Amino acid sequence: MNLLNHDEGFFIWEVIIFLFFMGILVKKARKPLQEYLKERQKSISDSLSAVENLKAEIEQVKKESDLIRAKIHKEISDIQSDAKEYAVKILAEAEMKAKVAYKIIIDEAFLYVEKAKKDAINELKSKTGKIVIELATQILRKELSAEARQEEHIRELIKEINLKNEIK
Repeated sequence: MNLLNHDEGFFIWEVIIFLFFMGILVKKARKPLQEYLKERQKSISDSLSAVENLKAEIEQVKKESDLIRAKIHKEISDIQSDAKEYAVKILAEAEMKAKVAYKIIIDEAFLYVEKAKKDAINELKSKTGKIVIELATQILRKELSAEARQEEHIRELIKEINLKNEIK
C-alpha cells in the first residue's frame, strides 16, 4: 500500500473517523471550552471594569490632591500674611514703646536740668546774700567810726566786688 495513493473507500473511512472524533471532541470538550471562554471573557470584562474604576479613582484622587494642594497654598499664603501683619504689629508696638521710653528719658533729663538750674540759682542767691550781708556789716562798722573813712572803705569794697566778679 502506497501512502500517496488513496483509495476512495479509504478516504471515506478517514472522513468518517475524522467526523466521529470531531463529534466526540465537540460533545465532550465543547462545554468545558465554553465555560472556560465564558470565565475568560468575564475575567477580561472584570479586569476592564476594574481598570476603568481605577482610572476613575485616580482621577478622583488627582482632583482631591489638587484641592488639597490649593488649600495648602492658601493656608501658606494666609500664614505668611498673618506673619507679616504680626511683624508689623510687633514693630509698631516696639516703636511705640521706644517713643514712650524716649519721652520718659527726655522728661527725666529735663527735670534733672531744671533741678540743677534751680539748685544753681539758689546757690547763687545764697552766695549773693552772704556777700551783701558781709558788705553791709563792713559798711556799718566803718560808718560808726568816721565818714571819710567810710567813703574810702566803700570804694575799696566795690573794687573787691568787681575783682571777684572778674575772677569768676
